[in-house]
Amino acid sequence: MGLIRLLIYIFLIWLAISFFKRLLHSPSPSHTKKKPRQIESFVACHKCGLHIPQEEAIEHEGQYYCCKAHRDA
Repeated sequence: MGLIRLLIYIFLIWLAISFFKRLLHSPSPSHTKKKPRQIESFVACHKCGLHIPQEEAIEHEGQYYCCKAHRDA
């Protein structure tokens, strides 16, 4: 009986040590949270109607175009 009790105590001590190690070394929640993605605004090409991100669109006289050829047409 003494050997089994000793093994149980050793196991419980190991379990407590591993729990506290994980607790101390786990990254804080602020580091694990991902920043929300910025929602891009899409605009439609005035000529063909293709929707593209506003940052990639070509603006001319208040209208948006998907390429220079559509802007010039």
